[in-house]
Amino acid sequence: MRQGLLVFLSVLILCGLWLLLKPATQSDGPQQRLYRLSIIDGQYQGPEKLIAYRGDQLRFEVLSNHDDAMHVHGYEKHLELSAGQTAVLEFSAELGGRHALELHGNELQLATLEVYPRQ
Repeated sequence: MRQGLLVFLSVLILCGLWLLLKPATQSDGPQQRLYRLSIIDGQYQGPEKLIAYRGDQLRFEVLSNHDDAMHVHGYEKHLELSAGQTAVLEFSAELGGRHALELHGNELQLATLEVYPRQ
């Protein structure tokens, strides 16, 4: 009897700890994702990979010290960049796969947007 109670309490404690400490997953529903990118004198300042899941709402805040335009391949989204001003592009991540972000002026690839299926 005592051994059975000990096993029961151990299982109960472990289940409670798992529920308390489990990591959030992408299946928690669509998320708002903010990416802040900078281009200074033709050099990209930011991560190489931008991760999102289908259905996420994406917001790109891009600052450049030169006039240019950014393009998101696959989504065919364009963002005009004015020197010294933050430009904003927002859209929903509906297309899975890898999508290059690049500048038009010097064809510099900034990053890759990776959109994964939501599970």
